[in-house]
Amino acid sequence: SIGGQLDAFTSKEYAGYYVKVLDEHLPLATDILTDLVSPSVFAPDDIEPDGFITVFPEGHTDAADSPTLLIHYRDDQGFTPRPGREDWTVENIVAYSKICTHAGCPVGLYQAESGLLLCPCHQSTFEVMDGARPVFGPAARALPQLPLGLDDNGYIIATGDFSGPTGPGFWDRGR
Repeated sequence: SIGGQLDAFTSKEYAGYYVKVLDEHLPLATDILTDLVSPSVFAPDDIEPDGFITVFPEGHTDAADSPTLLIHYRDDQGFTPRPGREDWTVENIVAYSKICTHAGCPVGLYQAESGLLLCPCHQSTFEVMDGARPVFGPAARALPQLPLGLDDNGYIIATGDFSGPTGPGFWDRGR
């Protein structure tokens, strides 16, 4: 906590952002402001082993069904890709939809030691090392996986769409 003020304003033609901090904190404030207004990109080394972050695929940042978890698993965890998805991970990083296939809650509790993702709403539990298949709770369908690659600058990108519909099945009724 450094103290200061960050704000924004809009007009018909543009949006403006400003930050007020002590001179000694200006580099940090500039980094924070840049992160807010620039697309976020991540290289594989930015995510520690056993770590995970929520991302939104480029061009889909305001889509309700696009939150995605990037999970950095360890070599010793025995990750087994689904058939046909052998090249969908990058340097031990896998991407799954963050939307539970039971009721659409955000799945965001990762137990790194056991390789399990938990949904806090109804306790559905997904096995990250085996295609995010449900192993406990009411979810009956695996979390969809997003294929990953690296761009020319070494940043993680999605190379295609999710392996199946995100969220619960009832979201697709009537479409």
